Amino acid sequence: MFQKEKVLAIIPARSGSKGIRDKNITNLHGKPLLSWTIESARKCEILDDVAISSDSKKIIALAKKAGATKFIQRPESLSTDSASSVDVIIHALDLYPSYKWYVLLQPTSPLRNEFHIYESFNLLKNNSSQSVVSMSQSKSKPNHIFSIDNKTQDINPILGWPGLLMPRQSLKKYYELNGAIYIGRADDIRRTKKLMDIKTLGYIMDQAVSLDIDDPEDLKVAQTILENRGL
Repeated sequence: MFQKEKVLAIIPARSGSKGIRDKNITNLHGKPLLSWTIESARKCEILDDVAISSDSKKIIALAKKAGATKFIQRPESLSTDSASSVDVIIHALDLYPSYKWYVLLQPTSPLRNEFHIYESFNLLKNNSSQSVVSMSQSKSKPNHIFSIDNKTQDINPILGWPGLLMPRQSLKKYYELNGAIYIGRADDIRRTKKLMDIKTLGYIMDQAVSLDIDDPEDLKVAQTILENRGL
């Protein structure tokens, strides 16, 4: 519970994927990928329930075994490549209207743990904002990022040409979404249909725990990290 209101964790895990076959249930260090997220969510005392949203009965069965407490059979309209996370969240909240807060936890972020979730909610305790997203520092140097004109192929650095000569130490830090945590109020996402806005807070996670599993190489990296942890 957060601020005396119920919180629902929502884990979206539809069947199929392009980079890794059955990615959400592929084996990672001895258990299905989605189990890592479910177990972390169950350990976080702020979360009242952990819901799995899927189009697959097999995935739902594995989620139940891993400790999920709510099970949502997702309709076909929300099981396509074009289905948005916002629609999946609203669908879950409409099924369980007693929850005032949601936290979206994608199963492709297995290195995010219960402490990251707890710390993300902590950001909201003394703040007027109603949403948080997790981020990690960008690996790219901002002065080495360019836009390219589609017609002429002319290049333009986003920090301007003088910015190319700026030393790393003088560059402002930039952050990117890592996809691990999205927190917000149920009534806000129903009204705005957005996961974030100009008032959203950023929870910074180390790059070492921000890995997003997209292809077999990512899976190998995650496996190595977990092996080195001795888990």
